[in-house]
Amino acid sequence: MPAVYLLATLDTKGPDAAFVCERLRALGISVVVVDTGVIGPPTSARDIVRDAVFEAAGTRLADVISRGDRGAAIEAAARGAARIVAEAWKRGDLAGVLGLGGSAGTTIGAAAMRALPLGVPKLMVSTLASGQVRPFVGDNGGTFMALDPATGKTLWQHKLATGIATPITYELDGKQYVAVMSGIRDGKVYAFTLDGK
Repeated sequence: MPAVYLLATLDTKGPDAAFVCERLRALGISVVVVDTGVIGPPTSARDIVRDAVFEAAGTRLADVISRGDRGAAIEAAARGAARIVAEAWKRGDLAGVLGLGGSAGTTIGAAAMRALPLGVPKLMVSTLASGQVRPFVGDNGGTFMALDPATGKTLWQHKLATGIATPITYELDGKQYVAVMSGIRDGKVYAFTLDGK
């Protein structure tokens, strides 16, 4: 059965990837988690380990790490991820690609998606969508708020569950939203317009 290939740097986006994977599988969707990270150890389960990603790029993870060049590591991970998803598509194993990332993960995920033909479902969830998500913060008590970047004044706030993840932004039908996952065990995703509604 073809699967959604979930690409994420599991050293930084492990909990996010685990949450998304769990939700997709609960809907009966097959998922293959691909670890495209390089710096720290992975923080969640994966089906394709990062060593395989770098091997697909024609290099070894140990060599990339020893060079200490983050840019070269991202380029290699992007080449490897692109090859992995392209080969999965050719075999009939890939139903679509979902990428989760900050700057590195977005670069890697977008490169992999470009290796696939037009019409293959692709979605990149990125903290870079707005270029700036720092005005949106959550505290340990579960309060999520929007701050004025110039003054730090609270513009709006909502009480959510404890454990608030890094927010993302997206646009739908010409309107921008900010979304955040909240809740440690049974997390829910909340979405707000930029004015807090």
